[in-house]
Parts: sequence; structure tokens; C-alpha cells
Amino acid sequence: MFYPFALPFHRALLRFLSLTVLAAALPLFASAATTPPQALTTTRPEFPAGLRKSGKDGKAILRVTISETGTVSGATVKSADDPEFGKAALAAVQSWTFTPAQRDGAAIPITVEIPFVFSLPLEEKINGILGRPVFTAFAEPTVEMKVLKERPKPKKPIRPNYPKTLAGSGKSADVKLEYIVNTKGQVINPAFLSEGPDELRVAALFAVAMAEYEPIMHEGKAVNCRMTTTVKVRETPPGQPAPGAKKSPPESKKS
Repeated sequence: MFYPFALPFHRALLRFLSLTVLAAALPLFASAATTPPQALTTTRPEFPAGLRKSGKDGKAILRVTISETGTVSGATVKSADDPEFGKAALAAVQSWTFTPAQRDGAAIPITVEIPFVFSLPLEEKINGILGRPVFTAFAEPTVEMKVLKERPKPKKPIRPNYPKTLAGSGKSADVKLEYIVNTKGQVINPAFLSEGPDELRVAALFAVAMAEYEPIMHEGKAVNCRMTTTVKVRETPPGQPAPGAKKSPPESKKS
């Protein structure tokens, strides 16, 4: 998925002008008779194939010169989280067309900065980060958790990482999820069963996807089991250990 602008195009252009370009363009935009360019046709850049397995999102900012006829006459990468993002954005922007910028009714060339944000679908991102198909077609028989003699236990606690973007917000959520534990003890196809803030739900989903179980046995053989669990996503107060973390032993007093 790709989001080129969070604002209408003409506002995005003004917002992302660099200091150098802004200084050069300031006399133009000081005139009420000057209008910025607006996109007419755009081509969506392809997410770089080499970065898909990494689950890596990123952005690139291009310096783009728009001619007096509204075509792209030049483009360079100002910055990119990965060179491949810059290449993908450059390949796409070459075919963009615009209404040209105008000053006092006459078309003029102008150089602007355009941001591109690259983001994979959540399912593909998790598959890439964990290096295995967490979300996958699955048609094998499963047993329900209620038929088991005891609830399966993960090898390690399901411990979500609180989103850094929500630090200090005090937000929390109890996120209910359904998923399958396959015969290898891996979680596949987790799905939400409750609503809540998206960032907290994603944190819970990642925590469940990373969980590992001992193979679940039923009637003497390992089985695929459909399970539900509720993940409590809470912010850890400063100075306190994360939920489930082992406490450090007290320091011995020196005599």
C-alpha cells in the first residue's frame, strides 16, 4: 500500500517545500496571482520486491522539477529510508503530469519536494518480520480448545510491546483474538474478536503471532487447535518491570 499525500496535493507541495526551494520560490508565492501546480495523473509506485520479506515500511522524499507544460523535467532523491524506496518513487514520478504553476497568469517551472510513504498490508508485514507464513491458506482439521483436558500453555509469555506512539497516553485495551496453533506449535491466522484502538490491537496481534506452544496432544497425537485468548495491552510505568518480566534480585548491602 502506498500513500503519497496526507493533504490535498497543492497543500502538500507548499508544506514540503525545502528551505532552499522556498527561498527561491518565496517571491513567486508572495503574489496573490501565483498558483501552485496540482497533480493531474499519477502512477502508484511498486513496493520494492527485495524489501517485502523484511516487512519494512519506509518513506522517500523526492525533489521534482515541474516544467511550464506540467511534465516532470527532472527528479532526484532527497532522502529515503532505503535506496530501494527512492528508486521506486523515482520510477513512478517520471510519468506524473500536473497543471503547471503560474505567476501572473503565465506558466512557470518550479521545483518542489514530494513525500512518498510505503507500507505493506499488516498480514504481509507480519509474515515478513517473522520469516514464516503466519497468515496462510489452511484447510486442515482442527480441534476446539474446549475438548482438551487442559489449556495449552505457550513456551514463553504472550507479552505485547506497548506502542511508542502512545507513550504517556494512558490508553489500554483488552484485545480478544482467535487463532490456530498448528502441530508444530506455531500460531497461524490470528484474527480480532474485539474492537479497540488500532495500535493496541496490532500490538496484541504481533504478540500472539510470535507465541510458540508445545505441540498440542489430543487422543495420543499432535493436533491443530483453534484457540482464543485475551491480551492485556498496558503501558508500563517508568521504573517498573514489564508485565511478566522477572524481577532482579535485590542488591546485597555492603558492610
